[in-house]
Amino acid sequence: MRKYLTLILSFVLMSAFIIGCSDDDDSSPTGLTSEPNISVSPANLEFGTVQVGESAELDLTISNGGDADLVIFDISTTGDYFSDDFTAEVTVTPNSNSIVTVSFAPESGGEFSGSLTITSNDPDNETVTVTLTGTSSTGIITGDLTVDATSYTDWVYFSFSQGAVITVEAPMTSNAWDLGLLRNHFRTNSGTSGNGQGGVYDAGVVNFASITEAPADGYAADDSIEVIDQNSMPPEYIWIPGSSVLDEAFVMSGGMPPSIDPTNHIYIIRTGDGKYAKVWFKNYYNVEGNSGHISIQYAYQSDDGRSLE
Repeated sequence: MRKYLTLILSFVLMSAFIIGCSDDDDSSPTGLTSEPNISVSPANLEFGTVQVGESAELDLTISNGGDADLVIFDISTTGDYFSDDFTAEVTVTPNSNSIVTVSFAPESGGEFSGSLTITSNDPDNETVTVTLTGTSSTGIITGDLTVDATSYTDWVYFSFSQGAVITVEAPMTSNAWDLGLLRNHFRTNSGTSGNGQGGVYDAGVVNFASITEAPADGYAADDSIEVIDQNSMPPEYIWIPGSSVLDEAFVMSGGMPPSIDPTNHIYIIRTGDGKYAKVWFKNYYNVEGNSGHISIQYAYQSDDGRSLE
């Protein structure tokens, strides 16, 4: 009888132990609570250089490497000209991801930075922050140079887009050049000098930096200018194609040889392909005092707009 009772007691204790073990277990084989695990890629968003008035977009991937749903409660973006397309709470299931698109649309030039913060139910990373950087360009190309225009017979042709004197075989039909120079005489790619979209606007004696936008109209096409014919003897004046407006960029005074000095007018030149540059003809002599070396300061708008700052 005692042996029988011992067997019954052993059976009861074994059953209690099994039930107790079963109560301690949960849905996870290891007994651990299921959790989401957030990660983002890339860690930072670098937009590079974007022209003012344009925009760039980059995708940020939000992944869930956990074994429970990841709930993205909110995404907030700070910093000038940065934004995102997050609109409502998003659930990301385990081993899947969600994409958020971030935009950079600068309205002024400079270097910009910001941040994007993700708020979620990840217990270890309730907030994740991504750094945003971008640079904007206004499309302005500036230059301060001296052009050798010492020849009395051969024009030299300057391109603002290339920032240099270029070789032009047929000036009347080429849109590649923007400004022609022959000592103190000038041409634009327009009217009698060329078939381009050029022209010139005289802004007068003003501060160079004060010209922030090219006028929409009022540009004078080339007509005729009076120059000395070096092939005649004695030399005589003849009329040739050129800009009578730009012919006032320098003034001649004194005896022989005369002194040629800038009038310090600021000119807006419309280029052969219809873009704009503000120009200041600063000197007629180089540092050695040799004439026909034209010192020019300019700011060229390489985009399609009329902004010059």
